[in-house]
Amino acid sequence: MKNVLLSIALIWTGFLQAQDPLKLKVEVIETTATEKVYNFITINFVDIIGWQFRMDFDGTKMKFKEIRNPIHPSQTTNNFFEPTPGELRSVWIDTDLEPNSFPDTTILFQMAFELLEPEGAPLCFEESQEYFEFIMADGSDFTLTEILISDDCYQGFSIFL
Repeated sequence: MKNVLLSIALIWTGFLQAQDPLKLKVEVIETTATEKVYNFITINFVDIIGWQFRMDFDGTKMKFKEIRNPIHPSQTTNNFFEPTPGELRSVWIDTDLEPNSFPDTTILFQMAFELLEPEGAPLCFEESQEYFEFIMADGSDFTLTEILISDDCYQGFSIFL
């Protein structure tokens, strides 16, 4: 009996870990004389109720301005802060604690930056796992073990959690 339970647990664990990784992508959609705007796109965004992550850029060339067109009302500019020039952190939690799942290639919001120099600077996720935290809904059958990031510095860079 013990061997049967162990086998079932291993199969179930393998199934959970076989889920596709969460993909986060920032993509420039507009650059004007005064600002640079990115789409924040997700793929495989399943049962998430919160996050924490960090992005970096040259703070002498641009400054975080605001979030635009969020699809979730609790994702706002207030969930982002720039503790030092060029270091952008985001902390978000869905206050109703309901799981959020969005179809692939959903644009969660747009990120706008004020340009301090023409063209601004590359915007890049911090590539260390210590800067990524995602909160999954209780009872989720999705296990988040990997994130793939794409930005101005990386295309499909894998981070294992």
